[in-house]
Amino acid sequence: MIVSSDVAEPVNGANVISSLRIHNYRCFKRLHVKLAPLTVVIGKNDTGKSSFLRAILAWDWQQKDLTADDFFRRSSGASVEIAADFRDVSLTWSTEQAHRDQHFKVREKYLASNGLPRRLVQLFQFGPSGVPMASPVLADADVTPEFMSDGGNLPTLLDRFLRRDRRRFTQFVESARVQIAGLEDVNIRVPSPGQLAIDLSIDHGFDLDAGRASTGVRLMLFFVALSCHPALSPVLLIEEPENGVHPQRLGEIMKVLRGITRGAADSKPAQVILTTHSPYLLDHINLDTDQVLVFRRNDDGSRTAEPADKDRLKEFLDEFMLGEIWYNQSEEGLIKRGS
Repeated sequence: MIVSSDVAEPVNGANVISSLRIHNYRCFKRLHVKLAPLTVVIGKNDTGKSSFLRAILAWDWQQKDLTADDFFRRSSGASVEIAADFRDVSLTWSTEQAHRDQHFKVREKYLASNGLPRRLVQLFQFGPSGVPMASPVLADADVTPEFMSDGGNLPTLLDRFLRRDRRRFTQFVESARVQIAGLEDVNIRVPSPGQLAIDLSIDHGFDLDAGRASTGVRLMLFFVALSCHPALSPVLLIEEPENGVHPQRLGEIMKVLRGITRGAADSKPAQVILTTHSPYLLDHINLDTDQVLVFRRNDDGSRTAEPADKDRLKEFLDEFMLGEIWYNQSEEGLIKRGS
């Protein structure tokens, strides 16, 4: 099915989701939102942000059986439907078997015709200690490693770059130097058979096990490597990338993520959809190009999402940062009055 003409053309031809519809899934009775290459999801606790990301993951579910809790108010008698418009195709996942079978036929053809990896969507959630800095040796040197959902596999990916794609490894190190103060070089070592780890050369040749680096440094290494990955999934979902990061460093992380949406480091552009509780992160959002979705609870237990009102906020943005407005006026201050 061809997307209607009112859907925005993606940046640099990226395979972005321009429109998303969710029906009867978890806390969503009926939701329809527009997305951008970079979309930020905000809202108070328990307003549906994480469920929203998991709904997008539906396009990579194979024969997943939903539990009663996955249906709105446990109304399992009604079907779940999650639909998205991409640049030139619509994909719909449904609990109806016929619809589900059709979804996977369209999905496989879409991935093959666009030269995309088999995984259409990938979700990243980072633990309190940050991204793991040890991972196994890759048996097949011709395969580019994928990241794990916690950001793991970074040493394996960098080892593959070092052995098979030296230009990309150099690109990673140069970018990491820009983002991490004092970093001089990155080295891969083998602490035990079958295992890889990362050493950072910092502050005039001092070697530091990356596993002992700060959470913020490890997250930055991951995001820089993500931007260098040659075979990213076209849609990347990230939960709270600000965790463990100094507020002043969030601008650098957002710069890297924005580069991913534009195909930085000779990689294909990917869409980034992230959740956040940080007003400092929101300060780095441009409402002319990015989307901010504000999630709220309704009296019937459902959740809704509304875009930040760019036109109304213009009168404030000459004097205040977007995060300041959010912090001082709460979510209601970002959306259209009377919504």
